[in-house]
Amino acid sequence: MDVWAVSSGARRREPLFNVPGCVALTLAVLFAIHLAFWALGAAFDDQVLVQAAFLPARLTVFFSPHSFDLLAQRAVNDPDALEKFRALQPFHIGTDLKPWTLLTYALLHGSWTHIGLNAIWLLAFGTPVARRLGTFPYFGLFAGGAVAAALAQWALDPMGAAPLIGASGSVSALMGACARFMFTRGGVQRGIPGEAPPPPLPPLAALLRDRAALLFVGSWAVLNFIFGAGAVEMGLSEAPVAWVAHVGGFAFGLLTLGWFERPRPARSL
Repeated sequence: MDVWAVSSGARRREPLFNVPGCVALTLAVLFAIHLAFWALGAAFDDQVLVQAAFLPARLTVFFSPHSFDLLAQRAVNDPDALEKFRALQPFHIGTDLKPWTLLTYALLHGSWTHIGLNAIWLLAFGTPVARRLGTFPYFGLFAGGAVAAALAQWALDPMGAAPLIGASGSVSALMGACARFMFTRGGVQRGIPGEAPPPPLPPLAALLRDRAALLFVGSWAVLNFIFGAGAVEMGLSEAPVAWVAHVGGFAFGLLTLGWFERPRPARSL
């Protein structure tokens, strides 16, 4: 998605906005879906949550059906278990795994603020990743980050009754991927035609010797915990933020970026 600006007396055109097409497409899809749900109303939202949101308890009960029976027994004397048992009723868990929800939840957002914040970070960190990897590896990393984030949330609370939605896990994966190369010289490719490709990806061990990269990772971890764990108390969100899912996505991008790197041609001697 290039918007071109031409300076007076010059023939060369320079990109004013140089956003990779795959990133622009991602943003367009996310906003289109949210706009559709916003227009259709809350009743339709509930149906979509059942079919497309990721629910940790659904995964647990499918592979361990007795887990739901144990929850029902606890609900007799435990108010928290009773609340969770009631919250799970609309999802009809145990009858269907709905494996697609490991991905589709990332396409849903709870509010315009939610999608707006994700869009800003997606634009900032998805752009350099897409320029370095290319279209299909970018989408692979985005999808893998969503799955990793969902599984991290499931590991924290296997019988969780709160539906997980939002692209934050995928965006966190893009942030983690950026930490691997954006502090190296020439690591961020700007997408200009004819520009030399970025240098090879530094080994993960090099991150431990890079103060800027360590500061970025450490700052991200602290802010993620503070704003994630205390978002409701600070009035930043009406629902709890799945900050552990963010950690899962970030770790996925940080650790697996090399899997998505395009093969580089061998140098001639």
